[in-house]
Amino acid sequence: MEIEFIKLLDKTSDGYNALFGVDGKDVKVGVCDTALSVWNIQRTKEIITLFLRQFGSLQIRLMLAENNLHDYTFTSDDFKKEDGDVLTLEDFDDYLKNKIINAEDKIIKQWKNK
Repeated sequence: MEIEFIKLLDKTSDGYNALFGVDGKDVKVGVCDTALSVWNIQRTKEIITLFLRQFGSLQIRLMLAENNLHDYTFTSDDFKKEDGDVLTLEDFDDYLKNKIINAEDKIIKQWKNK
């Protein structure tokens, strides 16, 4: 499936959303202001666009692998480790990629067992 970043949408009352196209379907992925504060991310359109382009695409890949595509908003809870600390952006990138790999491996195992 093709995932296309379309544009950053106008700021909402509690964060930012981006519009993606996924095989002709519109999907919004957003990030709340609290999550941006966790990493002290500058709230410029360029930085927010880069953030949502990267992590929004990964989140959509994960939802597609889980067969559960829907609008999604990242919250500060998405970035917490089990011990309560906060994941770095690099760790969060790895975390999402590993979840995608695990979800895709699960699908492959199901296909092989048919």
